Amino acid sequence: MAGKDARPPVKVSRPNWRTNQVQIWHDDWRDRDRTLRYTGECVVDGRRTYAFDDGENDPRGVLGDHAGSPLIAEEYEYIGADVPLCFSCANTYELYQRGLEIAKERWTAKP
Repeated sequence: MAGKDARPPVKVSRPNWRTNQVQIWHDDWRDRDRTLRYTGECVVDGRRTYAFDDGENDPRGVLGDHAGSPLIAEEYEYIGADVPLCFSCANTYELYQRGLEIAKERWTAKP
């Protein structure tokens, strides 16, 4: 994930997909608080994406289709910021390819 949001986190009872605010949510299953961050709007369908700081971003959980699956420039031999992609688009071949095309337009190829 690109840079971390510096704003103080807000405690929430359930993640709120309408805010960019850093949120702290108590996960009853894990019995611990988890920090959730807005990672951007999916470059393909515009869905707001989020990720937990602990990296456990299973879309079958509370994140659902808002789970971010960012495209990371280094993984494709490019230089640039992570490009937000939602889980739904990341798991559909045509949409994933479209996201990758958009990302490559934003990135710089490594020399």
